[in-house]
Amino acid sequence: NSLKELWSLVDFVCPGSLGTLPLFLDTLAGPITKGGYACSTEEQVQVAYKCACVLRDALKPYLLRRIKQEVDGDLKLPEKRERVLFCRPTRLQALLYKRYLKTEEAKKGYRGGTNLFVAICVMRKICNHPDIIVRTRFNQDEKGAGETMISMAVVDMCEYLQEIRSRAIVMPDTD
Repeated sequence: NSLKELWSLVDFVCPGSLGTLPLFLDTLAGPITKGGYACSTEEQVQVAYKCACVLRDALKPYLLRRIKQEVDGDLKLPEKRERVLFCRPTRLQALLYKRYLKTEEAKKGYRGGTNLFVAICVMRKICNHPDIIVRTRFNQDEKGAGETMISMAVVDMCEYLQEIRSRAIVMPDTD
């Protein structure tokens, strides 16, 4: 549904093939997104197209795209098979997930409030890859948990680093 989620899925199957998340966001996802707006300049649209082509070419070896004409025609491809793999969450994912379930937003969601879809999306992002939540900047257009979710992720990251006896320097983003 989003380029971050695409990166997460590809990184799970083929780690490192699209680079790190920040690099991917800066070099491909950002320009593609900017070029897709109705108010984009001609230059932004061209850059977006070139980035989309680079991304398509990078993914081509890993994706099999079939159209009905190919399947019905002379080319006899095997039936599509899907596999569901159950993976245990990492400690960081489990911490983020449990912490999110305690937020007021999540509680409203599972009480049947209008935030149910938002809560499900946040939990899905945590399960897909913690970086999607930790690095996401929530803004007014995105109906997320705002600054509290980012603060929560930083606290959980610090708890996780403590748990594995590691150290980190936490610095604010100045962009």
